[in-house]
Amino acid sequence: MMSQASPRILLVDDHPIFRRGLHGIIEDSFETVTVEEVGTASGTLALVRTQPWDVIVLDISLKDGDGLEVVKQIRELNPRIPVLMLSMHPDEHFARRSAAAGASGYLTKHVADTEVVTALSTLLRGERYYRAGFGEVPGPARFTEGGAPHHGLSYREFQVARMFGRGLRTSEIAAELDLSPKTVSTYRSRVLEKLQLRTNAELTRYMIQHKLTE
Repeated sequence: MMSQASPRILLVDDHPIFRRGLHGIIEDSFETVTVEEVGTASGTLALVRTQPWDVIVLDISLKDGDGLEVVKQIRELNPRIPVLMLSMHPDEHFARRSAAAGASGYLTKHVADTEVVTALSTLLRGERYYRAGFGEVPGPARFTEGGAPHHGLSYREFQVARMFGRGLRTSEIAAELDLSPKTVSTYRSRVLEKLQLRTNAELTRYMIQHKLTE
């Protein structure tokens, strides 16, 4: 990893205005820094394959992919790159899922500029950054059940549930996750059983009520 004095930071978000704003905050806060922007999951993975990065700031929801899945792919390509996840929702569940997927930190998009800088500096020191309000956040592959029923879902079950919650059809989910429709239906059945629901409509309502459809 490069020294914190001249870090290379990749911003991943599908909203150009937000990216530009965050870009400016980072450049104003570090004496020497290289910041690049990308708006897609596929573009992110291409840059991870071809260039070195000290930190990746990643939106949890991208138009061409699930941010949680992108974190896992980044770790497969280069597990030494810390990833700071961003989300619209201050939900502990997203923080815990991000940690389980391999992210080194988690912030909502509503935090002050100074906290963004603090989080980036923390990751550049090789440490993790999760707000105190989220309690004890597990490391990668150590997500534990507890709390709301959806906390008991596996990573893939939760991913499929989010997509059904956003109104995607089985065929669309299968295409996005590169799974067969039959496999997606199997995950759906497991989700309904664990959440004690009966229909897709009930699942959609549950995900919306718990603010899990971003």
